[in-house]
Amino acid sequence: IGEIVSSFLPYIISIAGIILFFSFIWGGFILLTSAGSPEKVKQGQSLIVSSLIGFAVIFTAYWLIQIIAIVFGVQLGFGRS
Repeated sequence: IGEIVSSFLPYIISIAGIILFFSFIWGGFILLTSAGSPEKVKQGQSLIVSSLIGFAVIFTAYWLIQIIAIVFGVQLGFGRS
């Protein structure tokens, strides 16, 4: 199971990063086109904040996986050769 997860991990992180990027852009677009509507401004800000929290989660998860791999001597399919 570890090898299967390790083989899919680079793709999962890449897809999560792409989704994160587009949600951040979409939140900015909503914010820019809100025309001062408090509902739309709040919706755009909420999406941007959620995107930033998602970035922090992905970033932390990636580095935790790297640290765990180094500590336990596990070879992962990304990051280190």
